Amino acid sequence: GNQSGNNNNSNLRLNQTRYSQLMNIVDEMGREIRNTYLGNKNSMERLKRAIASARILVKDCQLECERNLKQ
Repeated sequence: GNQSGNNNNSNLRLNQTRYSQLMNIVDEMGREIRNTYLGNKNSMERLKRAIASARILVKDCQLECERNLKQ
């Protein structure tokens, strides 16, 4: 009973953290895009790293949604 309640709360916090991380990365990508189009190599590298991070977080979020649907 109580143990699973605590587990659900920690999962919820983890998911909220994941989603907020994802939103921060997307925001960061938006800031880098213009500089990337202007040919800024540093921005291009940061954008590539942000995309890689976002892909991992999106996968995590998708898996979590699938797990929640099965419950």
